[in-house]
Amino acid sequence: MGFRGSVESALRQYATFRGRASRSEYWWFYLFTFLVGIVTGIVDNALGTNVINGLASLALLLPSLAVSVRRLHDSNLAGWWLLAPVACGFLGGILLAVGLVAALADATNTDQKAHMTGAAVAFVIIGFVVLLASAILGIVLMVRSSTPGPNRFGPHPQGLGGNPPYGGPGAPQVDQYGNPVPYGQPYGGQPYGGGQYGGQPYGGGQYGQGQPGPYPGQYGNPADRPD
Repeated sequence: MGFRGSVESALRQYATFRGRASRSEYWWFYLFTFLVGIVTGIVDNALGTNVINGLASLALLLPSLAVSVRRLHDSNLAGWWLLAPVACGFLGGILLAVGLVAALADATNTDQKAHMTGAAVAFVIIGFVVLLASAILGIVLMVRSSTPGPNRFGPHPQGLGGNPPYGGPGAPQVDQYGNPVPYGQPYGGQPYGGGQYGGQPYGGGQYGQGQPGPYPGQYGNPADRPD
């Protein structure tokens, strides 16, 4: 899915938290929101306000959350996993703020300078590491591979698996577990021509090993046909 198709898909599913979104759809829309932020920031800077950028960010917040949840669904993860990097970043921000406050307090307390400086540095470093881990976790969750074929959240977003109306001519076929099925072989794993009677070639059937002839059927040989 290209840039235009990804943006259209994300905006069309503005508040849709069900279904799946491919990696390309998520990252193209992420680029779109980044570019919108740059453009609106430039406009606000020229006008001397922050209104346009704020309104654009607010308008794109819901579709950004929705496409993020669908991206997690695409890798067979629940949408609640989106809270993991958020919680991690929140914790890192608190630790970083505590470290900065301790550093400011150190400036007015010369008696415990060495002790407070060490505590401030420790909190700042730990907070920074946790924030970095939050960013890495968010990226890892969004670059996970798609589940082949359908999963518990719906069919493949790009139609892989041949599930109408999402699939189509030429779409790879998968079984109920998402494993690809070789061409020329049905889901049951028996060659075409087999069936409930044991996979006999055409001309055979429930009455035994019929031999092919001019009029193959349930009797096999022409001599077996009633006159």
